[in-house]
Amino acid sequence: DTILDAEQVTRHILVPQASSFKLQALSLVNGLIKTTSGGDSAGASLLLNNNCRLTLDSVIVSGNSGFDAVIFRGSLKISNSVFRDNNPVNAGLIYNANSDIENTSFFNNQANNGALFVGTGYTTDIVNSYIHNNVCLNGLFTDGLIRVNDSFIYGNSSTAFGGVFKGATVTLDNTIISGNEAVSGSVFSDSNAYINSSSIFENTADYG
Repeated sequence: DTILDAEQVTRHILVPQASSFKLQALSLVNGLIKTTSGGDSAGASLLLNNNCRLTLDSVIVSGNSGFDAVIFRGSLKISNSVFRDNNPVNAGLIYNANSDIENTSFFNNQANNGALFVGTGYTTDIVNSYIHNNVCLNGLFTDGLIRVNDSFIYGNSSTAFGGVFKGATVTLDNTIISGNEAVSGSVFSDSNAYINSSSIFENTADYG
């Protein structure tokens, strides 16, 4: 497999124009952009045009840091991939993008708002995936429409509101959510949830 190592100097890919492309069987590691608000502070690994369509297949995304997001904007199709040990300061791994995700693992990631996904008006579909041991301030998933099927969400923590979902509209089908914790709202905070054939247990919060 190919490794793209940005060596904590810059991001991996900038796509300023509408386009469609695929990344397969590679690793995107050690991307870094400025970690304070303003200027070039979004997309520590990938900064995409709003109309960009990106497919990730068998890709490892690891060790990337910046202020807003590891992947910023676009329309994403992600499969057979791993997101681990990323640390965007404010918004999480994917920000302001529609995402279709299958057979992918997310673990040991950290951010203030939406350690995994953030975006009002955007949709995230997750199938047959594992989401565990991530840390956030407010919700792993913040805002937007989140649909989760046949997946496991466990061992995540929020130091404020929403151990998993904050301000989102959520549909769960055949999904297990367990062992998550938050100060307020062990799983849901300010969220609308529709739950089918799923198990939610042993989640804890100081309040609610």
